[in-house]
Amino acid sequence: MNSTQCGEFVYLRDILIIDILRKSALTLNQLLNTNASSNEFQTSEPYLYIHIHGQAIQLTEPRLMRDYLRLKDRYLPDSDLIFPTAKGSRLRPAKFRKRFGKLLEEAGLHIQTPDPKDITDSQYNILLELRFPIQRHRYQIALFIALQAFLATRPGETANLRKSDLDFEALTLRLPDTKSGRTQWLPIPKQLVPFLKAYVSHLRSNNAPLFVNSKGKQWDRREAWRKIKAKAEELNIYGVTPQRLRPTAARGWKNNGASLTTVSKLLRHADPKTTRDHYLFYADEDMRSVIDDYHPGGLDE
Repeated sequence: MNSTQCGEFVYLRDILIIDILRKSALTLNQLLNTNASSNEFQTSEPYLYIHIHGQAIQLTEPRLMRDYLRLKDRYLPDSDLIFPTAKGSRLRPAKFRKRFGKLLEEAGLHIQTPDPKDITDSQYNILLELRFPIQRHRYQIALFIALQAFLATRPGETANLRKSDLDFEALTLRLPDTKSGRTQWLPIPKQLVPFLKAYVSHLRSNNAPLFVNSKGKQWDRREAWRKIKAKAEELNIYGVTPQRLRPTAARGWKNNGASLTTVSKLLRHADPKTTRDHYLFYADEDMRSVIDDYHPGGLDE
């Protein structure tokens, strides 16, 4: 695990431990010693409940367990413990209590003699708010790919977006930094509206960039290329770049019945010839399909 993945793993582990302790009769020692491969621990999608030592525990945020187990299975497949350290060894109670105190401090919660079992629902929800900055690196990659795939924007245009560029009343996206040098607008796909609203709700400033690196600096085109390429290779998909999503979207629109003129306008090309010659090229299998499906008259006579 790199430092970003380690931070996400540790946060998810600790926030789940807190939730389980406050909702069950389990002790901290019991939980930290529980073996994931034994009958003491059972879970299944969609993680609404988990079963530990015969106790059915309803999780406050089921997706946290899904994300946590995904990281654990990927980076610590040999650890039998449910909640190990980032190196796979047993997490000591004293170390967890220290982490618990640090989480409370980061969340601005000042509690005398803090105990996970005494955490209220409102206090736990405040701890959950720490999730966005810790997992933002993953959210923003997914959002960047979605915007590229739906709108076929250029990588630099997407990377330069800010919260103020989104108009949810008009359902439009402003592109202030385009190749033409002019501000342009695109419709926001209705499928992305709830995700965009949830994402920007965590951005305090209206001028906040949508995509930032680990130092809080806004992405540029090169950063976007590196992030998307690395994410694709992590999934064993090679050759993917943000720029390649533009012709992919264009062909998808055309195959879905859009005219050349409409596709050209969506790509914001001044000349439809550019769209036709460089974006709507036909793959070998498309040409083969045309030839195989074409039946000129007279061949059977």
